[in-house]
Amino acid sequence: MAKHPTDTCFHCHNPIAPGVVIAVQRAADTVDHVCCYGCKAVAELILGQGLGRFYQYLDTPLPRPDEMSDSEDAALSVYDRDDLLAELAESRSVKAPDGTSRTLHSIRLSLRGITCAACVWLIENALRTESGVDSCLVNLSTHEAQLEWYQADIPLSTLLSRLRRLGYEATPLTAEAHEAELQKSQRTDLLRIGIAGIGAMQAMMLAIPTYFGLLDVSGETMLTFFRMASLLIATPVVFFSAQPFFAGAKRSLINTVRMRQIQQLTMEVPVALAMALAYGASLWITWQGGDEVYFDSVCMFTFFLLLGRFFEHRARLKMVHESARLSQQRFVLYERLDPVTLHVQDQVLVRDMQVGDVIRLGSGQLIPFDGDICRIDSHHAQSYHVNEAALTGEFRPQRKYPGDTVLSGSVVVDTPVPARVIRVGGESFLSTVDRLVNRALAERPAVARLADRIGGSFVFGVLVVTTLVFAFWYQHDPGSPQRAFEIALSVLVVTCPCALALATPTALTTATNALRRLGLIVTRGHTIETMARVDTTVFDKTGTLTFGHLSLRNEVNPSRLQLAADLADHSEHPVSRALAKAAEGMTSGVQRQHSRFESVRVVPGAGVEGQLDGIVYRLGNAAFISELLVGHAFGDSDDEHTEAWFVSASPTPELTRFEFDDEIRPESRQIISSLRNTLDQDCRMMSGDRPGPVHRVAEALGIEEALASCSPDDKLRAVQGLQQDRVVAMIGDGINDLPAMAAAHVSIAMHEASDLAQVKADALLGAGRLGVLPDAFAHARKTLKIIRQNLGWALGYNALALPLAVAGLIPPWAAAIGMSLSSLIVLFNAMRLNRISPA
Repeated sequence: MAKHPTDTCFHCHNPIAPGVVIAVQRAADTVDHVCCYGCKAVAELILGQGLGRFYQYLDTPLPRPDEMSDSEDAALSVYDRDDLLAELAESRSVKAPDGTSRTLHSIRLSLRGITCAACVWLIENALRTESGVDSCLVNLSTHEAQLEWYQADIPLSTLLSRLRRLGYEATPLTAEAHEAELQKSQRTDLLRIGIAGIGAMQAMMLAIPTYFGLLDVSGETMLTFFRMASLLIATPVVFFSAQPFFAGAKRSLINTVRMRQIQQLTMEVPVALAMALAYGASLWITWQGGDEVYFDSVCMFTFFLLLGRFFEHRARLKMVHESARLSQQRFVLYERLDPVTLHVQDQVLVRDMQVGDVIRLGSGQLIPFDGDICRIDSHHAQSYHVNEAALTGEFRPQRKYPGDTVLSGSVVVDTPVPARVIRVGGESFLSTVDRLVNRALAERPAVARLADRIGGSFVFGVLVVTTLVFAFWYQHDPGSPQRAFEIALSVLVVTCPCALALATPTALTTATNALRRLGLIVTRGHTIETMARVDTTVFDKTGTLTFGHLSLRNEVNPSRLQLAADLADHSEHPVSRALAKAAEGMTSGVQRQHSRFESVRVVPGAGVEGQLDGIVYRLGNAAFISELLVGHAFGDSDDEHTEAWFVSASPTPELTRFEFDDEIRPESRQIISSLRNTLDQDCRMMSGDRPGPVHRVAEALGIEEALASCSPDDKLRAVQGLQQDRVVAMIGDGINDLPAMAAAHVSIAMHEASDLAQVKADALLGAGRLGVLPDAFAHARKTLKIIRQNLGWALGYNALALPLAVAGLIPPWAAAIGMSLSSLIVLFNAMRLNRISPA
């Protein structure tokens, strides 16, 4: 019988059964053996794709892969169904290099079988080599993957099958499943905290009498009893409550050795080492005898650390809950109306809604799609109230009229709302926001990466200092090794960088949540940090500082306005829409009567003509009107306003002039004033509009630098010029702003912005929330200030406590309390970011 070079499988590290000889060619001159044909298939797949480095990073045994049957392959094909794919994945249209439009799908996967960083490396690289896969990112801590691929090129079932053959089971992760998983994790965390808290209280209750001489423990029996009781209390704390720290430390040490980078060291290493040493030494002293045990320190240490982690995780769970709440609406029934009569036609699930459907949204119902409110009665404009607090932070219900937009995530307050579906599912506003926020939380801003680098070096320094301190005291007092151990343990505990690890992520997560409530949705990891350093803000004009649509600015006779608006109903020109809106806003009691005109004729670029009671009416520009008023002088038109004329061809014609403006948002002046005077920012404006309107708006808002008639390239060059010595924020809403927004250090898109501008921007403003900008910039500065405070406190505390611990002035139990209080100070300081302070 052939003899194996080794008795373990080189792929999964499991034992090879006697008599089994299955060889795999690892390299040109290297043959290794595996335990089964499943491992052989997976190993050949990995090696065949050039991913052999996987085995260099592997640090734990892999599960033995099973051969997939045809029925299992067929079962995965269900994920290729269009209806299920639309439910589980998000899709968006992207431009291919050849100019064609393609559909890119994005899905979150839950992965089973991941054991270490090598698995992450293998999964990412194995999928990225597949034709049709755009990107794949795996999160080791959550065992989740974010996959983007072209379903037309490679079906999802093929990718899932490929992962299964590599030994990893992947299933789509829905918002409800993610929330359920986080809630389950939170319940486990609470159980760990509860056991650690009870253990800490009981251990301290047993330890305090011995510390302060309140109980006579001179007898060996009583002392042993107290120590055995403390051992029973501390054991479940160490082996259950503290288990995440030991697992994290193991992973960190293995990665450090494999990659030979001290930056891979995490705060779990000194934490786990301190717990293991304290528990092990206490166990030995309890068994063999000695001066002091540290069970109370271990329990307190574990309890406070778990408490800090719990508060950090709760911030993320709140964000996931919002996504799950909307996702659960897919299976709620809504009444579908006939598009013409608006009578109830049938009932439809959210998942089955189509663009163009008219849905009745009942009082108190969550709006699951983006849509426009439909008109029920043609003789008056019904108003509705919608609560948009989840999107904009504004707690007061917003009044909506027919033609206004309602967004997914809003709630109908009172009167049922009939709305036409524009975007639903993954294309809706709230789904887009959730996708962008998840992207922001997954990214690591520079300040977080700096903390990580400092943390790794700091942990290494702590381990070195602890070793040197132990060696010094052991040499200084060789007769008392327990004293050297106690001092070294205090040094290890007191300098543990838990506060350093919590300083940045807790602050950023809390600030992201607070800004979302305010109405600014952060979509990139660097946004808050960069906003804090902005000294120049550049605004687009149309749709940003102004509403982006025409409004009537001069006073006219109400009856003439109603008549002109009636004729304007037959045209889609912006002037026509402005007249219709002005007429609906009239409070004179004059009702509009639609479709009274006959023989209507629309002349593109000129105006609209119609007859009423045998009289010809015209609405349009001066040239179009002059055909009915031969010889009439209209005067010179200014460059600042848009105008239209309304006239009738009666024996005594009456001529009415309408003057329109792109109305300035009422909050724009206060925004510019606050940014300039309170935050000391330089505010500028760029627009593609004519010089007249641009300079009028600039003068009204107190903006000194304003550029008009700008092309996208002009805006781009202007922003790049400012970036030579400034940190620039660009705020816009249109595709023509995209180059400048992409070039700016940080870009903010208006809620009404084009879909492309929203996706590319670093942050989104909720509907009607331009006024939150000063508070958002101020909060970003406060966030960066608190992060620096946390980092300063964490480093300063260690610098102060370390000499005291080295001198033997801090016992282990006091070190545990000090380190825990330091972490809680950092945590609660970050929680101050929940409150938004006005700029």
